[in-house]
Amino acid sequence: MAAIAERIGVSIPAITHHFGSKHGLFMEVLAVSDSIDEMRTTPTEAETGIDRLSAMRVWAHELTSDPALANLSRLTLVMTAEALDADFSAHDHFVARHRRFRRLLAANLANGQHDGSIRKGIDPDRMAVEIIAFVQGAVLQWHLDPDSIDLVLVFGNYFDRLIMDLAGGSARPGAPASPATKRPATKRPGKKPVRRPGAP
Repeated sequence: MAAIAERIGVSIPAITHHFGSKHGLFMEVLAVSDSIDEMRTTPTEAETGIDRLSAMRVWAHELTSDPALANLSRLTLVMTAEALDADFSAHDHFVARHRRFRRLLAANLANGQHDGSIRKGIDPDRMAVEIIAFVQGAVLQWHLDPDSIDLVLVFGNYFDRLIMDLAGGSARPGAPASPATKRPATKRPGKKPVRRPGAP
């Protein structure tokens, strides 16, 4: 609390008066973090499921270019680690938080299967767990060692591979896929076109 008060230029009593307690302050921080995470998990400007998935790569650009957002992300990670203790005051909140984000992401994937931008042979619920694990793990490593990790590059490479796989290889790396994207026709070597009678 003292460090927070010093950072924002107010007294500890001022913080406790406004938020009630350290727990109240943390829950307010979580509310902001949850809102941001929900917006980046379900970008409304994207048209298809694969487009919404591809848009998640922007999170790395935002984190590395906005110190305030990076600090919020770091605090959320610390609180997530503390929430591993079942006696932590916000434990239930974090369990519900992760379940909600898994459901949102799984819904995006299922919608992509419905609109044809994502192939049918994947389990949206399991894939949502994998994607969230990557995002949290990559961001954690970046916070620990930002000078050695290019978070934008790591996110770009991961989502390029993921989208190529989920779209059945029809998506271009670094670009969203859509149902209209088609694979180019392949020619078999050694085969000559057959002329129809009367054709020039």
